Amino acid sequence: MIAAARLFVPKGSFREAMAEALPYPNASFDLVFLGLVLHESDEPLQVLQEAWRVTRNRVCILEWPYRDEEVGPPLAHRINPEELTILIYEAGFLHWEFQAFSNTVVYRLTG
Repeated sequence: MIAAARLFVPKGSFREAMAEALPYPNASFDLVFLGLVLHESDEPLQVLQEAWRVTRNRVCILEWPYRDEEVGPPLAHRINPEELTILIYEAGFLHWEFQAFSNTVVYRLTG
């Protein structure tokens, strides 16, 4: 994925790290974007806590909708919205909203 990103943003700076243990100081970024990655983690709470730790303002999550579809992971690998709500609050976020699109959902989380 990093090689593909470099093709689209040749002047960008890309680094690889575990989402559960980001190698950045607190409040390093204005925005943390998790694009179709949260459902892949064995520790989604830890991922959200790390995202919140390294952002100054907000976290955005792009995920698959919680329904069976021909495209994307099977339903068992998708994130149930009720479970995600619990994780969001456990990670320390106070406010969140979402926008559902035809085959993705964007969540916007703030403190």
